[in-house]
Amino acid sequence: MRHYSKFILSVLLLLFITHGAWADVAFTTVDNTYSSGKLGKIVSGNVSKDLVTNLNGDPAVFSFADQNNQLRLLVTNRSAVPNANDTVWIYNAHAQNWGTPLKEAAWSLPKNIHGVAAKGQYLYLAAYNTTATNGNLVRINLNNYEQEKEYLYPTTAAGYNAHSEAVVIVGEHIYALFTYGKNPWTTGSYENS
Repeated sequence: MRHYSKFILSVLLLLFITHGAWADVAFTTVDNTYSSGKLGKIVSGNVSKDLVTNLNGDPAVFSFADQNNQLRLLVTNRSAVPNANDTVWIYNAHAQNWGTPLKEAAWSLPKNIHGVAAKGQYLYLAAYNTTATNGNLVRINLNNYEQEKEYLYPTTAAGYNAHSEAVVIVGEHIYALFTYGKNPWTTGSYENS
C-alpha cells in the first residue's frame, strides 16, 4: 500500500508539473483517399480540427513570426501536378475567425513548399519543385506578402534536379538544405548532395 501511495503521488506530481507544458500545435489532416484535407490546431489541450476545410490531398502548414513578432501560419495546398503553383494562405495563428486569411497568394514561385523561415521583413520559402534544374529559395516581403527575389542553387550532378528541402535562419545567416533528384516521383533516385 505504501508503494502504491508513492506511485500515485508521483503520477499526480508529474501531471501537475507538466500541466502547463501543453504546446500550441497546428496540423493538417487528409482523408483516406488523399483527396481532401483540413487544418486544425491544439491549444492548451483543446483540439479544433476543422478550422480550414476543403484543402486538397497534400496540404502543409508552417509557422513563423512576422516583422512585428506576430505568430503566423502559412497553409499551402501543394499541387500534385509538378511545377504547378501552390495556393498559399497566411493566417493569424491566434485568430478567432479562420474564414478569411490575412493573405491569399498563388506566387509563380515557390512550388511545393517544404520549409519556411522569417527574418525581419522577409519570409524565405524552400521550394522543392522548380521549373528549371536549379533548386531555389524565394524571398517574400512581409509588408505586402509579395514575391520579391529568388535565390538559385545550381545543379552540379548530371541528369539530376536540385530540390530545396528546408530553410533555417541562424543569426544573420540563412541556411538551406538541398537534394539532387532524378525523376523522384517515378523510378528515380537521389544523388549525394
